[in-house]
Amino acid sequence: MSDTGSSPGQHIVKRYSLARLYDTTTLTYVDVAQLRALIRMGEEVIVLDANSGEDITATFLRIAR
Repeated sequence: MSDTGSSPGQHIVKRYSLARLYDTTTLTYVDVAQLRALIRMGEEVIVLDANSGEDITATFLRIAR
């Protein structure tokens, strides 16, 4: 397990203001198309609001599919 708390095949993505998305697994900013590609490859994606820590994955899964 990495320092971000993710496991292999799992991406923890933090959503910042202006809809910026940061993948803490790869340490890069990503966009919705990149999240969609990860999901299609079978990767688990968890999206958290950076300010509140709230899990907002369901919202992004609707967008990403």
